[in-house]
Amino acid sequence: MINMVKQIKEYVDMIHVSSGAVVLAKINVYPRYQIKFVEKIKQECNIPTIAVGLIDKVEMVEKILGNKRAFM
Repeated sequence: MINMVKQIKEYVDMIHVSSGAVVLAKINVYPRYQIKFVEKIKQECNIPTIAVGLIDKVEMVEKILGNKRAFM
């Protein structure tokens, strides 16, 4: 994923990060479980990121954005 983002980042404004759920796989889900993927892409590719993944409380959003873990 990192290599792909690096290749396309000059053509996009930001990356919406999701681990999928389009194939049958056992994924351990918990609040903010995809933030680690968002942070890795944000840090290694230097591009704004959009976070998803059981972010269902205003306080979570405020903490993620306040700590600059994601752009949106």
